[in-house]
Amino acid sequence: MMGWYLLHPVISSVILMLLYLLLLIQMGCILAAFGAAQRKRLIRSSVPVFLITGTVLVPLRAAIMQTEQPADSIAGEMCAGDWGPAAAAAVLILLLSIWTCRIFRELFHYYQDTMTETAIKESIDNLPSGLAFSERNGFILLANRRMEALCRELAGTDFQNAEHFWEILEKGEVSGEPVGSKEGNTRSFRLLNGTVWTFEKKLLKAEEETVVQITAVNTTKLHQLASRLEENNRELLRIKEQLERYGENIEEFVHCREILETKIRIHDEMGQVLLASRSWLLKEGTNVEKEALLERWRYVIALLRNEEEPQREGKNWRYFQDAADFAGVNVKLTGKLPEDEESSRLLVASATEALTNAVRHAGADELTVCISETEKGMLVRFTNNGRQPGEEIREGGGLGALRLRVEEAGGFLKTEISPCFVLTVSIPGGRKGTW
Repeated sequence: MMGWYLLHPVISSVILMLLYLLLLIQMGCILAAFGAAQRKRLIRSSVPVFLITGTVLVPLRAAIMQTEQPADSIAGEMCAGDWGPAAAAAVLILLLSIWTCRIFRELFHYYQDTMTETAIKESIDNLPSGLAFSERNGFILLANRRMEALCRELAGTDFQNAEHFWEILEKGEVSGEPVGSKEGNTRSFRLLNGTVWTFEKKLLKAEEETVVQITAVNTTKLHQLASRLEENNRELLRIKEQLERYGENIEEFVHCREILETKIRIHDEMGQVLLASRSWLLKEGTNVEKEALLERWRYVIALLRNEEEPQREGKNWRYFQDAADFAGVNVKLTGKLPEDEESSRLLVASATEALTNAVRHAGADELTVCISETEKGMLVRFTNNGRQPGEEIREGGGLGALRLRVEEAGGFLKTEISPCFVLTVSIPGGRKGTW
């Protein structure tokens, strides 16, 4: 160590301090390497530089401490330009610092990029769900903050024994409200803040050892959906009961409906044959007309005896015109007749009722039928040249039954008496065309 006495006391102190600092950093690297999974490799990198630094530090410190030279002599020799010891010390410290920084950087990157126990614990603590692992006797191996908070809120104690906490959950001795049924290893509770948490217990095999896992999941939305589903099921059950009652009565309803339609058609047939008979009696028709009239009377009598089925009007506008001719009424038609069967039925039924009322109540011999197209179907207006009614029209069986049929089809019926009698019928749907 010859020549170190030439160093100035301040420079000597700085060199010793830097070496001590490097030694402490290297010792910290060695301790950090013991906590790493790859500690053997990291220790092999850290120990040599630590030994070298210690080997340099101990004798250097002893040499500097033992050297006692007069200040004038030291200053004179330094002024003479002997900086060799100082330069050597600077180079040595630089090399040791580079080596130490390299080891420190390697350790830093290892702990940044490697999943350590601390990182695992921090990740589990940040989970929104509760998670805990324990031995079968309840000794806790790992538990996150959420599970500890749930234990304090439900059981009122710290999470110290997992098996004891699960027994409390099974017995329901908690501050929360039990939700759902107690089946298997699952328990649900509603906390005071309204949230619902579901706890589940499982046994896991890990390296020939059994580990108990307890999880807690926030199932508030799931239980809300389940409650809503139960309400919907109750509503569906109510609708099902209504449909069953409807199914029990539908046959009776259909039968009554068929009877009503049959009565309406018989009414139409009877009205037409009565009008034809009145016309024949007034004008004393021919024998051919007499035979046709008798044939229609036989058909009506058969209907009343249930020996015949009433004819469906279909598109039988010609049939209506024949009835008008028998009654001595001239029909004037403007517009286009419908093509579909349902609209044609309503039109013929409306025209038959208008013809009956025109002959019976007004004594008319002319009936005007005006058909106009609308966005929803057609609008039909019936007028006649007979006497005008002196009071409001009272709907009897004919007009009342017609109104029922039209409104069930989605249309409407309206009567007017001023300035003349007008029967207006709205018939929905149906394409228009000529016959």
